[in-house]
Amino acid sequence: MTLDRLRIDDGRHLVRLVIDEDATHAAREPRYRVACSCGRMPAFAPAPRDDALAVHAGHVGVYLGPPKGPRWMPVGARLVLLVLAMLVIAVGFYLGGLAVVDQYALVDAPAALIRGASMLTGFTFAFALMVAVRRYIAPTRA
Repeated sequence: MTLDRLRIDDGRHLVRLVIDEDATHAAREPRYRVACSCGRMPAFAPAPRDDALAVHAGHVGVYLGPPKGPRWMPVGARLVLLVLAMLVIAVGFYLGGLAVVDQYALVDAPAALIRGASMLTGFTFAFALMVAVRRYIAPTRA
């Protein structure tokens, strides 16, 4: 039996396959009970290994659907827009720091300090934006 590993290996739906000794003894062939790590899988009667795994795959198919989020724009386009927004924020803060240096005619150490602080602040706000919108850019399943 071939299982679609990419479909079920999300870390929330890991199969727990246990041999049921009573059912195995009664049927004279191995019988398995299957459970899921998510804890939401209903009880299933002992069955052969392939049947038990097929029931788990069916359970996973119910809980994993198409990804959430906007379907009108592919993930690659959303990533490009995020990178552009981060770039605009970082460059904007840096240019703001240069404007402060020019406004107050700062030179040497104070100018370098203002330029460095504005660059660091720009990167901080850009990455904060990335963290804030991560669920909209590439939403998780389940």
